[in-house]
Amino acid sequence: MRISLLLAGVAMAGLTAFSASAQDGQYAPALTRMLTEAAAGTCPADLMADELLAACQGQIDAMASGLNSLGEIETMTYLGTEATPEGPVEMYSVVFSGGATMTWGIGQIQDGKFRAAFGTMGSANE
Repeated sequence: MRISLLLAGVAMAGLTAFSASAQDGQYAPALTRMLTEAAAGTCPADLMADELLAACQGQIDAMASGLNSLGEIETMTYLGTEATPEGPVEMYSVVFSGGATMTWGIGQIQDGKFRAAFGTMGSANE
């Protein structure tokens, strides 16, 4: 079964080719906090732009349940950055204590807040 959790109301149609980088991503702490707080049933308004915050609030009950079923975050590995017209999106492989691995994207910063955060079950190459 393929699980998809979409926090962003912003379309990601503008993604260009995936570009891996030797450099670590910058957004891992923000993604960790978003996932942890969403699992606890809250949306971190200080990290999320209005569209992302509204999308999060609209599905927080289902998101909290889904994230809790995966367990705690065990590891988060930076995969690379995707360029979009709205700004870069960093991609991460996130392994949860329940054994699931998800690929998460976070980025498109505007006015210091993220406009996009999304995750899918499986690897970035699927």
